[in-house]
Amino acid sequence: MVPRPRALDKATFLDSRVCLARGWYLRRVDDSEPPSLADRMRMNEGMEIARRARLMYPDGVFASKRGEDSFARTQQLMAEKGVPTLFEATFRGGELVARADILDRIPVDSSCRR
Repeated sequence: MVPRPRALDKATFLDSRVCLARGWYLRRVDDSEPPSLADRMRMNEGMEIARRARLMYPDGVFASKRGEDSFARTQQLMAEKGVPTLFEATFRGGELVARADILDRIPVDSSCRR
């Protein structure tokens, strides 16, 4: 039985832009290797960027939580007018997945409406 390809995330998409074969491989092979030193460095950088984003947007809410449906939670939080900023808002279109680091709600100028 052929394993079902995992969702196409940002990292796999970017890897695929460099090498289509690598993108194909990454979607079909279980990544059970421990992270390399370079991988850990990128993870630490990502955590530092997230920490700084939280300082810039202190009222922000995480849309992605472990054990929850990130897509449904994003939709729920977007519908709540009192939530000004979302971190890791997640969107899906078929097998494609996109996650915004910061999604900031901006007021709509009434003069721009048609």
